[in-house]
Formats: sequence, C-alpha cells, structure tokens
Amino acid sequence: MTLSSQGSMRAETMDILAKIAEQRIREAMERGEFDNLPLHGKPIKLDDLVGVPEHLRMGYKILKNAGVLPEEMQLKKEMVSLKNLLDACYDETERQTLQQKMNEKMLRYNIMMEKQLHKPTYQQYRAKATITHQLISLHFFFLLAATFLMSGAAVFASASVSNPSTAENFRPIA
Repeated sequence: MTLSSQGSMRAETMDILAKIAEQRIREAMERGEFDNLPLHGKPIKLDDLVGVPEHLRMGYKILKNAGVLPEEMQLKKEMVSLKNLLDACYDETERQTLQQKMNEKMLRYNIMMEKQLHKPTYQQYRAKATITHQLISLHFFFLLAATFLMSGAAVFASASVSNPSTAENFRPIA
C-alpha cells in the first residue's frame, strides 16, 4: 500500500466518521438531549492562551488580571470608542476633530501591525498557533466521533475491502 493510498483511506474514513457524527448530533438535537445542558443559552467564557508561547503565558495572565492591555489592543479599544462617538456626533467641527483622532489611531495601529507581521518571531508564533489550532480541532473531532461511535451510534459491520468508503458498510447497533 502506498503512502498516498493510505492518506486517501484516512480521508475517506474521516469523511465517514464526520457524517456519522453529524447524523448522531442531529438525532440527539431532535430528541432534545442538548436542551438541559448546564450552560444552555449562555456564552462560554474561554481563556484562550493556546496560541501564546508557554514562556509568555504567565506574563499575559498577570497583565490581564491587572487590567493592562497591549498597546495594539488599547488602540483598538480607543478606535471603537471614537467610532461610537463619531456615530453619535452631530456637530461638524467636533466630528472633524474626532475623525482626525480616529485617522491618527488607525495609522498608528496599522504601522504597528505591519511591523509585527515582518518580525521572524511573529511568523514563528503564527505558524505554531496555526498548527496548534489545527491539532486541537482534529483532536476534538476525533473525541466527538469516538464518543458517538462508542455510545452505539454505528459500528463497522461487514466493511467491504473493495470499497470501504461507502456508508452502506455501516449499520446501526440494534
């Protein structure tokens, strides 16, 4: 078996697992199994430091707890406030003053972000963050699929060696 055919079979298996998981989730939703979950209808507050390098996480937490924002975040916050003021402003001279401040903040922010994009450390950080995010997504997908498969969603039953990618090769557990 070649490496490309192994990858192809893995992709086909993932497609089948994804379809089965989606079907089981839909069925569970129709039965109302998700209606009485503890945080139903409430936003889940995540402290997402997954993309932050390990050696910087403690510093980020300390700064966050102290209410200190990184300069780029402070600029974004000020830009949002200025946008809200601009939307509510009717005096033309005041509006021009606010617009000038907004333009200055936007220029400063854009220059700051442009510098960040070209730093090698930022590029390494983004590459690691992207890979980490993909791995977490893939891990979550497999956990979800395994949970539904183990709970009796479906099993491999009479899987055909000639065409293992067809959904007919699965039957529900009785």
